[in-house]
Amino acid sequence: MHRRRFLASLSSLAALPLRAATPAQPLSWQEPHMGTLWTIETPGADPDIAAKAAKAAFSRIAALNTCLSDYLPDSELSRLSASSGLNKPVPVSSDLWTILSKAQLAAASSNGLFDITLGPLTALWRRSRRQQKLPDPAALTKARAASGWQFLSLNPDNQSALLSQPGMRLDAGGIAKGFAQDEALKVIASHGITSALVNAGGEVGVSGPPPGRPAWLVQLQPIPGSPTPVAAVKSSCVATSGDLHQFVEINGRRFSHIIDPATGLGMERPGHAVVIAPSGLTADVLATILCLMGPSKGIPWLIQHHQGVEARISLTNPDGSTETKASPGFSALLAPSK
Repeated sequence: MHRRRFLASLSSLAALPLRAATPAQPLSWQEPHMGTLWTIETPGADPDIAAKAAKAAFSRIAALNTCLSDYLPDSELSRLSASSGLNKPVPVSSDLWTILSKAQLAAASSNGLFDITLGPLTALWRRSRRQQKLPDPAALTKARAASGWQFLSLNPDNQSALLSQPGMRLDAGGIAKGFAQDEALKVIASHGITSALVNAGGEVGVSGPPPGRPAWLVQLQPIPGSPTPVAAVKSSCVATSGDLHQFVEINGRRFSHIIDPATGLGMERPGHAVVIAPSGLTADVLATILCLMGPSKGIPWLIQHHQGVEARISLTNPDGSTETKASPGFSALLAPSK
């Protein structure tokens, strides 16, 4: 559903005077997966063990892409989409079940702002962005009719899924990377490595802090006109959703790549949401929801429904002013400036 970008690396650890320590050897590996570049860092780990852990983690990410990609016609997700309208429950793997069940919980709690069934609208909007042309109204109506989380039924007794509406197409883009990030960190930890960073094209997940440091430092999306904030985190994931890098202007209107279920088009109000959560899956999903909710609704909703998660939402008003709100504990996670 969305992509997000910001910076995080071991080099940023030297940006602030946390406390004196002997710098650890930054072991780092990169591979392309899920349409973006993934980076794994394991400071202070044994090089041979770290190399094996990184290889295994990338293998797990690749396997999840094979399962969850809506670009691959033979992925498990695509095969499930192909069953739409056949009135036939389809047994699914544990990985796909996790994605579907978590997505449905998010859809129910957000009144459909997060919706894994928006695949028909996602495909239509991708084409519109390439052509820089608004979708044909009839095509938009058809795509909206084939979308809706209520049309996805899950049966936990036999771990099966049913897509009741013809033409449905699932899109796990707003949840798959976060889940893969969590799984990669688990694989790395299974090799006895206690400090690691997994950066999925700017979506950052970390385990324990690097040797001699109290936390990882992660640069966050800045608010226009303000300095770039840095979060000090450990055993957390940081995700950002917004239109800073992915937007299109059509007929004088600016549209995000994030689909607004209310219109079937890209979100029009510029801005972003930054989420710091215990898991990548949670951060991934909430970043989309909060960006669509906006500051005034999003922060109270987060406080009510997601304890232990911190976020900041910043959106631009029609008059050019910026509206920004953060959860009560967000500022406590920011590293002090120089």
